Amino acid sequence: MKKIFILLIVLTASLQGRAQLATTVNVSAREPFTANLEMSKDIPGTDLIVKFSFNEGANTLTVRLVSYRGLFVFRDDVRYGQVVSWLHLRPKKFPYPVTCSPKDRFLVTDAIRKAIKGPLGRQVFHRWVQYEGLQPVQTEYKMVNDVIEQTFDITEKRSVVSLTLRDIFLMDPGKKEGQYSIVYWKDLNRRFDIAIMRDACFGKEEEINSTRQALEGIRAAYDSLKVRYGNGIAQSKESLAIFNDIKGTLTAQFQKRSSDSLCDCINENVDNYNLYVDSLARMEVKLPAAARQPAVKGVSPQSLLSKAQKIDISVSRWLASSNAKERKDIEKECQRLINAGNSEIESKGVYTKEQTEAKTAFKHAEAYFNRTCKQ
Repeated sequence: MKKIFILLIVLTASLQGRAQLATTVNVSAREPFTANLEMSKDIPGTDLIVKFSFNEGANTLTVRLVSYRGLFVFRDDVRYGQVVSWLHLRPKKFPYPVTCSPKDRFLVTDAIRKAIKGPLGRQVFHRWVQYEGLQPVQTEYKMVNDVIEQTFDITEKRSVVSLTLRDIFLMDPGKKEGQYSIVYWKDLNRRFDIAIMRDACFGKEEEINSTRQALEGIRAAYDSLKVRYGNGIAQSKESLAIFNDIKGTLTAQFQKRSSDSLCDCINENVDNYNLYVDSLARMEVKLPAAARQPAVKGVSPQSLLSKAQKIDISVSRWLASSNAKERKDIEKECQRLINAGNSEIESKGVYTKEQTEAKTAFKHAEAYFNRTCKQ
């Protein structure tokens, strides 16, 4: 019974020693992921730099390894006894082609042999990278590398893939040219679950240009009408008729748009376009006699409603974003709109039913922002 207990302890310790480390990372076309992996605390110069880069256009992921020493890896799993003879690594015995000079010699040092647990003949070296959701692009393998780089096609444009780094070897050049010593080896067994952050606007150039042109068109039309009738007074019935005719033509030409796109640029263009549609619909011109009505004091309902709408839109984008910097910028813009709206309310006052309703809508938007973005 005591022996069984001891065996269980040894087995548990062995499994823990081989436990796989897992890291979740985000990679986008603009922001690759880079990490420094400490392979040994006791041996200097064994740190490994790993970098993941995503190419949106090619739909590929590239893993890149960099070390202060020479790098060597196996492309496929191989047995120690298959590729090592007389304490030398034999490139000719690899199950796949590898680039090196026929005169090069690669010594397997005592440190490597001592690091192998159990009989040397049973030792299997793992290929350096294992993967899920990826298809490797054909790459030439070399015996001596300053950098190891492998590109993968992302199958079915997946949003999550995984890479596991396994056996990595470090080598130093010998005293003679073409001689190398493999001085360190480690099975990293380090898994990276990689979230591919695709650009929602990628490939949407035509739709972006279309919404931009629509926005520029209604902005130019509105500004032109505003310059001519900005004071809200027509000097004659003929002038009023012309205004109504132009306004009717423009409102028929520029109808409200909707967007279910995930691209922020498209949504912003559509939102701004719709604000101009609303402004155009609210624009009024009167004859001088009708225009002499006393001006209504207080805050502008249109101004408050516009700010409320922008805050609601910004909060929706905040919820959809996973980028900390983008979220911070959205929070700053919302706070600016809130401060401006409250300042207008305090300085100009609220008197009419329309102003009260606009203030209520604005306060709802402010509360929505505080409840959602300031938790």
